[in-house]
Amino acid sequence: MSEERYIASRKDRSSVIEDKTDSINQRGQYDRRIATTEEKSNEADVKILGNDDILSLNLGIYSRQFVSNLPPAGPHSPSSLFDDIRDGRNLGHSRKMLARKYFDAGLLHAYSYNHQLAAVCFLKCLDFEPNAFMAHWGVSYAHSPNYNFQGVPYYGTWPEPASLSSTCKYLETFTLETDALGIFPSPKIADKHIKLALRKAEQLKKHHACTNEDKFDKNMGFCGLDILAPPTDLELGILRATALRTSIELPEVNKIQDPKEGSKSRNINSTDQALELGKKCSSGSYVFDMKKKEADRRGRYYADALADLYLKYPEDDEVSFLYIDSLMVLHAWHLFEHPSRLPLPNAAKDILEIRRVFEISLKRVPTHPGFCHLGIHFYEMGPNPSESLPLCFVLRERYPDAGHLIHMATHIYLLLGDYSSCVKYSIHAIQGDTKIWRSFPQASGFGSSHIAYWAHNFHLLIYGAMMGGMESVATEFASRLNLVLTEENFEKYPMCELYLEGYSVTDVHVLIRFGRWEKILQLQFPRNPVLMLTRAAFLRYAHALAYAALGEVRKAEIEVCEFERLRCHPQANCRILHNNSLKQILDLNTPMLLGEIAYRKGNFDDAFNQLRRAVILEDGLNFDEPRGKMQPARHALGGLLLEQNQLEEAESVFCTDLKTHPCNPWSLVGLIKCKILLLEDVKKKNVTNASVKDAEEEILVLKTTFAKQRASPFSDYRIEHSCGCCGKGIK
Repeated sequence: MSEERYIASRKDRSSVIEDKTDSINQRGQYDRRIATTEEKSNEADVKILGNDDILSLNLGIYSRQFVSNLPPAGPHSPSSLFDDIRDGRNLGHSRKMLARKYFDAGLLHAYSYNHQLAAVCFLKCLDFEPNAFMAHWGVSYAHSPNYNFQGVPYYGTWPEPASLSSTCKYLETFTLETDALGIFPSPKIADKHIKLALRKAEQLKKHHACTNEDKFDKNMGFCGLDILAPPTDLELGILRATALRTSIELPEVNKIQDPKEGSKSRNINSTDQALELGKKCSSGSYVFDMKKKEADRRGRYYADALADLYLKYPEDDEVSFLYIDSLMVLHAWHLFEHPSRLPLPNAAKDILEIRRVFEISLKRVPTHPGFCHLGIHFYEMGPNPSESLPLCFVLRERYPDAGHLIHMATHIYLLLGDYSSCVKYSIHAIQGDTKIWRSFPQASGFGSSHIAYWAHNFHLLIYGAMMGGMESVATEFASRLNLVLTEENFEKYPMCELYLEGYSVTDVHVLIRFGRWEKILQLQFPRNPVLMLTRAAFLRYAHALAYAALGEVRKAEIEVCEFERLRCHPQANCRILHNNSLKQILDLNTPMLLGEIAYRKGNFDDAFNQLRRAVILEDGLNFDEPRGKMQPARHALGGLLLEQNQLEEAESVFCTDLKTHPCNPWSLVGLIKCKILLLEDVKKKNVTNASVKDAEEEILVLKTTFAKQRASPFSDYRIEHSCGCCGKGIK
């Protein structure tokens, strides 16, 4: 996924939310300078304007046992601590306890991939304890590559070293507005805060090495030095490892050789420059290939440093997590081959190490949110996704308001064909992420990095409901999502359409899935079809399908022409839906349309060839959850083959689909029909009773599975065909 590349291009954040509820506007209430000696321990001057909704979230119970210069996690409520500070009671203790609570909240938000809000929490931690240098590490980590955003997209806008001031003013100036609510994520800010963390840590080491106070530099800028602790070797190890993937000054990080200029090299600082130089390469390979090698090299430096640290501290939970995280980011979404689920050759060695550390760590701390989160990402692509079911239980039960953690369980439920649980816990995930949105909309609302995860909850819920034949819940949540993903909001927040607009068509998919052709023809087209390119293209696609199903072939062909015009728009290559581009998804819709129209004309050979081509293109999409195509092409192919009595191929099509989408009722109903018709042929041929009995038992098992699936409280659509296009006849 490249979702976060374009996120948060605006500083202002929308408080728009699905029910239009007003949200508390938290804009950064405190001065965020590094404490100087003149400011030492001046807690009474800090003005707290109100309790912070961020700390009212129930993110679950997890905290790091020891963090230098922060007290152990305590039972104090945030509201009582804020009251103490307002009233001038226990100022030192209350400030440090609030710093600890913000640090813990930041860590939990980071583990649940609310990275922007994590940065906010770590910065707020520094408000209350400026010398908590690990909070600077937290800000850097939040701005660093992660499993969903890494490689060339992350490093592609890497600034020149000269453009990053190394002056004290640069390092000592950081605000909530610039360091959490501006461009996010930012390699520049990641680098800045790891420098701050290392500088503070080294200064603390020097202070504690002094034999008496008069040897200590009074201008070092720390308050409360008598109670501050030096950094541990473990913490220094984490900071130094992190610097290996954030530091601008790493050798050759920004250097790429220009083949036209021999051994000379130049800085590559923008996409345009990369493309310009790429065109010069005599080999025809673009500079992005070389930039990827640089990104991979940075990632490998980081992972190797953490491997050494893990050898020293194998029992430390965060070291173990960061080590696993570093290896998974190196192979993000490319650990296993799709659809074979076999390890990819270049990841095979790291897969063994990831699994080994996972097994040790989860045995030691089975409820760790980071291990459970990444564990699901690891197992979902592997040969046995059900291995992660215990992790799903932990995430959905122990972290009530951490919406994305709850959401992770639904990845596995979807893969295993438990569509009811997928829908149920997606609803819980939406509730949790909506609370997070309300708690701090600038870092979690429209235009933030969080909005894509919020919308992804809806996306997976709707997909699960569609696969499970649950029309009402799919329709309801598609409508709720569209209250937020409006054309007006995309106009207000430029660039968000690149990664977010793909979610705006779920209502169209629902109508296609359930064959609501007349309703499709009533949908309005967007005013700006380029801004809303995904919606405009899928509306043309849906109109063409609707006209074909209704027997109006000529109108369907006109819509195909309009669809093709949008499919070929240059912007289609720029839009993404997780791991696939809009262009990749639209490309497989062309043979779908041509096949449907050919079928209505009675050109069955051509129709089936086109639909088979759509299946091949669908299988070629990158692995994703949910799948890139919201309705499998095999459902139409199998259903129409069945209509034309091509039973053997139809049976094969449905069986293959059930391997990819277990227990889905659409293929089950098609397969049951095939089996019954094939059994009738067997009986006519007077085949042995044993063969008949085996076939009857197989049909009974399929019917039982179908009945069990339809027993879900969400199941409300009567499924008679594998696709809404079936049973419509031909013109």
